[in-house]
This record gives sequence, C-alpha cells and structure tokens, in this order.
Amino acid sequence: KIEDGIAAFLRGKYSESKDAYSQVLQKSSDVQHRIRAMVGLLEVSRTAKDESIIPLVESYINAEGELGLVTSEVLMGMYAAIGRFSDCENMALSIAQKYPNSENEKNALLCLASLKWFDESQKETSEKYLAELMSKYGSTIDDATLAVLGVNRSGSEGSAITAAVASEPGQPEITNFPNPFNPSTTISFVLPEEGPVTLRVYDMLGRVVAELFNKTMTAGRHQTTFDASKLPSGVYFYKLDFGGKSISKKFVLTK
Repeated sequence: KIEDGIAAFLRGKYSESKDAYSQVLQKSSDVQHRIRAMVGLLEVSRTAKDESIIPLVESYINAEGELGLVTSEVLMGMYAAIGRFSDCENMALSIAQKYPNSENEKNALLCLASLKWFDESQKETSEKYLAELMSKYGSTIDDATLAVLGVNRSGSEGSAITAAVASEPGQPEITNFPNPFNPSTTISFVLPEEGPVTLRVYDMLGRVVAELFNKTMTAGRHQTTFDASKLPSGVYFYKLDFGGKSISKKFVLTK
C-alpha cells in the first residue's frame, strides 16, 4: 500500500495516494509503516493543498511514542503550509516542552524560525524563535540550513553566529523549507519587480536536474514545490536568475 501511495503520488493521482496512505495509517500494525504513511500524507496535503487530510492526522495526536511525535511534526508542517500559524506555533511549543534540549526541540524551533518564508506577517515571530534556536543550537546547525534562515557563520573557527545583513534594495530573495528534505521541499522567493525569471536545480557536477521556472513573473512572493522523488540522496543547488543577478543555495535530499 505504501508503494501504491508513492506510485500514485508520482503520477499526480493525489486522491489515490491519500487513500493508500490512509489505509496504512488506520489498519497497519507496524509503527514504522504508519509513520511513513503519515509523512506521505503530509506530502500529499502540501502538494495537492488538500486540507481534508488534516482531521485524519489530528486524530492521532495522542498516540504514544514515535507515532505521536511524528503526528505533531506533520501537523506542524500542515498548519504552516495553509496559514494556520498560531496552531503551528502551539504545536511546535508543545514539542519543545515535551522534549527539551533535544533534536525534537531543535526541529520545532527551526520550523518556527522559518515561518516568515510562508508569510511576511510572521517575520517578528520568526525572528524571536530564530534567536532562541541560535542561542541553544547554533553551533550544531549546518551551513545550508543557516543560509535558509538568513544567518551567516563567521569567525576563524566557525563558532560565532551573526545575523545576515538584509538584502540590498532591488535584490531578489530566495529560500526553501524543509531542508534537508524527503522527497519534496517548497522553494519561496521574492521579486522586487516584474521581469524574466529562471529557476533551476543542479547536482554536484553542475548538471541541470530540473527547471522550475523560465518565464516572466510579477513582483512579489512566489513559491513552488520541488519533487525529488526520482533523484538519489545528496547535495543539490537551486539557482535563481533575475535582473542580471543570480542567487544560488544548497539543499540536501535525504532518503
């Protein structure tokens, strides 16, 4: 059934994919299979913008152990994607309080620090949790994730963390979340004015593995989902060309 869900997702048959994952979640006795189905439902919900999946996932919020934790993390991603930011914040804080000083708390704070990429109204909230994230876990965060957060690592030993300077006027901005990701991530970017845009994904050898945009686009915020289901795990780069300027960032596919 999990294979059916994956195959249907890759064909764009999101309703079939949802049904397959839902059956696994509700009927399987294997916790790891249920967790994989839960993550699959997140992918379907985010790609198909299907909010009907949320109540099903919410029904497992009190599950014991790892399934309960993954349920909370999946709901956190679903809430953020549809603009239920207060629900996302409450869910993340619940995780942080339940698992203090852990990778789970770190991931929850990372999600909250990234909310501004979903909506500019969340900038103040993001900056507050970014400060807490960097204070607690800054030295353990990789450079690719720091770049997504708009943070630079500096110092001779790479131990000092300083906030990045805001983009220059007229400079496009781009980021992605989540990072690392499996198998899809949302790339968001802001254009200062209308103009021709090219957005491509490259592998470590500089080969183009996907062209997401190559057209004239309006000023403002845009986003797209990059699905790497058919690509192997590894480091990739996405590059935005706009107005004679280029921005490249690294992201990591983990399967």
